[in-house]
Amino acid sequence: MDRTGAFRAATALCLGAVILVVNTVTPLHDAVAVLYVLVVLVIADACGSRTILMTGAICAGLSIASFVIKHHGEAFGGADIRLAVSLVAIGVATTMSRRARLARAALSEQATWLAIMHDTVIIRDHNGVILDWNEGAARLYGWTRADAIGQRERALLQTDYRAGGDPPSLLPGERWSGEITRIRRDGRPIVLSSRWLGRVDEDGRSAGIIEISADLTEQRRAQQARARSEKRYAAIFAGAGVAIFEVVADDYATIFIREANGAAARLLDAGDVATLAGMDLAGHLSLDDRVALSQARLRVSAGGETVELPAHLCTCNDDWRDVILTLSAGAEAGVLLITALDVTERTRALQRIERMQTDLAHAARISALGQMTATIAHEINQPLQAAVTFARSGQRWLARTPADLGEVAHCLDRIVRTGERAGEVIARVRAMSRNEPPMMTVLDPGDLVQEALEMLSGELRRNVIRVRTDIALGHAAIMADRVQMQQVLVNVMLNAVQAMTAAPDRELALTLQTRGDDGIVLIIDDTGPGFDPDTRAQMFAPFISARPGGVGIGLSLSRSIMVAHGGQIAIDNRDEGGARVSLVWPRS
Repeated sequence: MDRTGAFRAATALCLGAVILVVNTVTPLHDAVAVLYVLVVLVIADACGSRTILMTGAICAGLSIASFVIKHHGEAFGGADIRLAVSLVAIGVATTMSRRARLARAALSEQATWLAIMHDTVIIRDHNGVILDWNEGAARLYGWTRADAIGQRERALLQTDYRAGGDPPSLLPGERWSGEITRIRRDGRPIVLSSRWLGRVDEDGRSAGIIEISADLTEQRRAQQARARSEKRYAAIFAGAGVAIFEVVADDYATIFIREANGAAARLLDAGDVATLAGMDLAGHLSLDDRVALSQARLRVSAGGETVELPAHLCTCNDDWRDVILTLSAGAEAGVLLITALDVTERTRALQRIERMQTDLAHAARISALGQMTATIAHEINQPLQAAVTFARSGQRWLARTPADLGEVAHCLDRIVRTGERAGEVIARVRAMSRNEPPMMTVLDPGDLVQEALEMLSGELRRNVIRVRTDIALGHAAIMADRVQMQQVLVNVMLNAVQAMTAAPDRELALTLQTRGDDGIVLIIDDTGPGFDPDTRAQMFAPFISARPGGVGIGLSLSRSIMVAHGGQIAIDNRDEGGARVSLVWPRS
């Protein structure tokens, strides 16, 4: 209770005491108890409804007490009537005061609510003059309550009725709602959703308008941004060069096309986009791809991730195409967005490149054999000459009397061994010259090195090159194609031999060792001039050669073969002079 309330309560207490004394002690025969109504009215302005009821009850009790003290034992008469009138007056005053108090509290609460609500509340008279202006209006428009009250609403806020024309004229109790545009104090226009109610004065006549408005500016901007975004999406969807399907997956196996673009119709040879609506996209995939697509769909639906998978797509004309499908979650639940990139031509081009690389590798082997013609002829000529020598020796042993059959048998054994040696040389040449698909087998890298050295033995002897080997592998093995590995080793070693033709000290060092737990490395060192620093970075490019007259396909093909086997090839120059080539394979 504030100071004013305390003063009113004290006044009511004093007034009640005076009335009690006058009503009890003085010989007045008037209805003095009626004056207790004043006590109730004084309390009603300061206290709550419960206090008002209590005050009324106390005043009624005091009236009865005074009556008993003053008129006890008297016959029924005017005093009784005056008491009844006083009690009725006190009861009526108490009831009306309590109702008025409750009404004032409700009005005060409504006024407070209107003042603090986020929406704007403006009360104006029939001339448009602002009578009240809440905090929401002050925050939104920028004018304080003191600035706004007394101003004409349309002049202050420059209200524009979006439907056009003048503001609506409302009868008492009539309602209106619509959108309006106003200008804030800072000059920024805002859009509002406004609701109006015609006010009524105490005589039932029109007293102006109560207006409640909500700011729609950000909502309208968001709607406009969304509309622009949807328009851009539709333009991108329709004009994209890649096929896009918006699909609905209703079960594990069926994926219905809800919407598709022109590129999708062209991909499926459907002729028209409308033809695709309702079509089962999964039905155009192979059985394995359907399973993969269903699994990818579940992953996208569960985690919202984007999944990419290759697939084979059957068109409406029964043509098969290679595509890359990308699945992502759509804007709605159960809707997926699938893009299909046609890679049929790329796949065919890769297959053509693969065939060309195979043919090029075959040509490289033939080229290497051509460079080794003298060596091959020497390797075959040696056993042939030895066989002829042993045959003539056998003839002489047979011509003796008696014939020495033991020596003849020895000569025949030597002829057989030299023939087998010539056969091995021819078999190796035939293996390298055949253009057969790779055959992956478990190989011993040490055996591969020895076979390559045997194939190059003539070149090594002819160029007076020392060979130093260091093979420490144990039981390590690799999974590779024997012919392709021989091609790589022969090419790299032959390059080293040819690089040392002008070197005074010629040594070919081969070091074969393990690298960690899962790698095998062969290091090939020579004593030649090494790689030219200017062209070293391009040595693995096709048609780049460090040797005058070289074709430049050996190292390029060697790297392709090593990479296809999961390995690596690297080149470097040694600090002491010469080149180093490192071949690395994964263990089988």
